[in-house]
Amino acid sequence: MPADFAGLDPTAQQNLMAALDELRRNRIRFNVTSAYRSPERQAQLYADRATNPYPVAPPGHSDHERGRAADLVLADESQRDAANRILAKYGWSQPLPERDRVHYAFGRQRSQTPTAYGQSPVDMAKQFSRALGDQLDEAVGAALFAA
Repeated sequence: MPADFAGLDPTAQQNLMAALDELRRNRIRFNVTSAYRSPERQAQLYADRATNPYPVAPPGHSDHERGRAADLVLADESQRDAANRILAKYGWSQPLPERDRVHYAFGRQRSQTPTAYGQSPVDMAKQFSRALGDQLDEAVGAALFAA
């Protein structure tokens, strides 16, 4: 199924087309495998996520559905840094480069970017999860011994 560029946010689409033109001029070979996704297509991909080598967001939570994402596969991974620099000039970045190297979002920052608290959102989520888990363990333990 060819990528749906028509469903992209107009500014995202304009900037993606300009970035892709520059990639071509720099002899970086690529294939855009996905851009805009309908909610139905996102639901289908999510249902089949076990067969997908990359993460798939639940329906209603994907930048693809908002018309602000594209998946770009490079013919030569050694050109990823050069491609990233070009795409970044046009507002496209990889929010999850370690987990989903083909996914680019328009107008978003990498998930590893430090927050105002000096930690990445991923590290903050891990810390919150551990703290919540400790509180739940204490509450469950207290309830069991109180009975």
